[in-house]
Amino acid sequence: MGKNRIVITVVATVIVAALVLSAVSAAQMHGKGGMQRMGPQQAMGVGQGLRHGAGMHGGPGFMYQSGCAYGEYVTFSVDETSGIVYDYGIAGNPMLTSIEVVDFEYGDTIVSGAVTRIINENGSIAIMLHDTPSAPLNFLATTDFTVKFEVAEGLTISEDDTGVKLESGEVSAYILATAPAGVTAPAVMISGQIVTIDAPANSVVLLRAVPVIFGYDGATMTMNRNFVRRMVNNQIGADVTIGAQGAYCIFDYANLTPMQLSYNNRTCFRILNRTQTQLKIALNSDSPLGRLIGINLDNAFGLQDRETLQIRYDGRVLPCLSDPEQVIQARETTCWLNRYNSTRAQLMLYVSNFSEHILEIEVYEEREEVEPTTAPNVTQTPTSTPFEPTVTESPTQDTPGFGALAVVMGVIVALIMKRRYGRSK
Repeated sequence: MGKNRIVITVVATVIVAALVLSAVSAAQMHGKGGMQRMGPQQAMGVGQGLRHGAGMHGGPGFMYQSGCAYGEYVTFSVDETSGIVYDYGIAGNPMLTSIEVVDFEYGDTIVSGAVTRIINENGSIAIMLHDTPSAPLNFLATTDFTVKFEVAEGLTISEDDTGVKLESGEVSAYILATAPAGVTAPAVMISGQIVTIDAPANSVVLLRAVPVIFGYDGATMTMNRNFVRRMVNNQIGADVTIGAQGAYCIFDYANLTPMQLSYNNRTCFRILNRTQTQLKIALNSDSPLGRLIGINLDNAFGLQDRETLQIRYDGRVLPCLSDPEQVIQARETTCWLNRYNSTRAQLMLYVSNFSEHILEIEVYEEREEVEPTTAPNVTQTPTSTPFEPTVTESPTQDTPGFGALAVVMGVIVALIMKRRYGRSK
């Protein structure tokens, strides 16, 4: 009987210990409201497994499960009682520890493809999160609001004439806060790792990262900084990511002011047709002004040896410049194309004016130029008369120099005969 009590005690102790460890683990993995939390690197690994299991093999698009959003590029979790966004990461790299709208009364989380929308109860504020390599995040609000960004450890925070810059060795991004004419500009405050923005209704608060799939060399950083500057001046049309299996995400910079908390399609980017070797896209806008359009291609095409991409604009081949800064400062329609590797490419297009335009991106096989061959040791002398081929069939055909040769031979024969006959006499 004593032995049984000992066994029961041991078993009970083991069960209690297991429950305690489980509770500790749950406390580490969950936040308020039972929301699951994990670091961006872990979330990226878990998300890839879940996405592949569901048949999502590349391309932008969120899978949302138990308060966690798993994208191809962006991961985060949502507290569905407070609406706070936690552990916002890009390609597994921490960017923001939390994003909190003060006094936000959580209403719903709506996931549609590569866009997640978190809205409050009365429908006056929406947090918009996009799964693209540049990870754009913005707010649509018909009322004043205050948002606090808690920047992840390891990222430095600085300000310049473009906005608030967040930077580490792995990621780089800007937070912009602007307002249309006649609206008070948002107030920006930085304290430690917290960036607080007091934003009036209809203003723009936006985060955009340097696209994570193209590296961080100096030219790329400069280009993206100037691209962000054009946002402030309302010169950006859209930032588009096109991936494998038909997946895509369109972030329309012309639609950052709210209209029933949804984008109002001032710039229209429609994919008309796509094959393994071509993308056909319609571009339009209700504003005739020129705009920049950035397009990230990630596994949209698989280029073989000697294959490259060719851009057609309204049916004609559009040569691409080698310097992206020339496109950002362009006044005429032009483009810049960076083929990063066989599956990734980045296109920057400036559309000088809008009606509807057709953009085609197609795989093009580079052909080697074949030099014309000529017969060896032949010197062609220019002449004013047509060339007539020499005919050798007839023995009576005159040949240049033959007459003179016959005369010389006749003279030689006559001299020989004369000497011979002279001796015989």
